[in-house]
Amino acid sequence: MVWAWVKIDDDLPDKKQVKPDEQEPKDLAKLIIPKDVIRAAWRGELTKACLIEVNLAWRHILGEAVWIVPDEAARARVWARDKDHLIFTPAELFRAVQTVAEQGEAAKGVFDAKRMFGGELLYDGTQEATDTGAGLSPADSHLWQWLISEAAKIDVDFAARLKYIRGTGAKLEPDARLGYKIVPIIDASGQNGWPSWEMYEAERWCLNPYREQLVGLLKRLAQGIF
Repeated sequence: MVWAWVKIDDDLPDKKQVKPDEQEPKDLAKLIIPKDVIRAAWRGELTKACLIEVNLAWRHILGEAVWIVPDEAARARVWARDKDHLIFTPAELFRAVQTVAEQGEAAKGVFDAKRMFGGELLYDGTQEATDTGAGLSPADSHLWQWLISEAAKIDVDFAARLKYIRGTGAKLEPDARLGYKIVPIIDASGQNGWPSWEMYEAERWCLNPYREQLVGLLKRLAQGIF
């Protein structure tokens, strides 16, 4: 997991007015389950800026916490008051996590630059067709490469979400109704797939905004329309 806790805040306080102990997670005024914030971002329902603490294993890349903001106006407002934390719109958030997952330490420089200059994080569209889950299910890798590439033509955020689902653990299987369907790879250890079906069900919500486009692409796969 990337996130540990969340603070929802309409007006970020002036850092000079915040005591050091007030910046500790246990002292933040309003905490909610991080996955609820992420889900709201995916569904386009996020209405307030959210400061999310990053788990220890990711902090050397992303910092101790990052902001998720509903739009560019909110980004500008937060950036005016807090230049120490990364700020992501919902569209950027998913791609940011995927960038870290794919590039690891190599991504640190990109995020350091974003932290320094603010603004949108740029992504190399040529990377969108990479199959992040080929090691878990190599037999359908060519299908995933096509699927991700076509999704990127629709929206790079769509491609990034597919890469997340695939990279964590998913395969394509024939389906009588859709032609193909996405099936999770379950591994209780979480090392080679989703730790549980329940976690996959919770995370696959990220594809819902692109449901119609995904169904169309899956049908094209079955028809061999490449």
